[in-house]
Amino acid sequence: KDARTLSAAHDVGVVMRESGRTRDAIAWFKTCVEGRAEVLGDAHPLTLRTASDTAEALEAAGMTELAATMARSAIAVAEEIYEGSARGEKALGEVTRAREVCARCGEGA
Repeated sequence: KDARTLSAAHDVGVVMRESGRTRDAIAWFKTCVEGRAEVLGDAHPLTLRTASDTAEALEAAGMTELAATMARSAIAVAEEIYEGSARGEKALGEVTRAREVCARCGEGA
């Protein structure tokens, strides 16, 4: 697992999602988020972005409870690490879709 391979995995997930292959997208995103957490850390902006993408794909597949859980987790990590920091704006921006998932699932974030 390296950053380039994980970027490619994320890109495949995006293509799968955009082509309507949601379950395939979820598998690619899960592989990517786990790898990015291992290689880059849970709080890295790319890990947070992939977690948000995973939550969004889970929601699209009707797995709203799991989607909301993943979204809340990404938001919590981003806020804990980056709130008020100079790097915070980019990292917090990576969880925008996670916030949207929570809102659609009836959970404020």
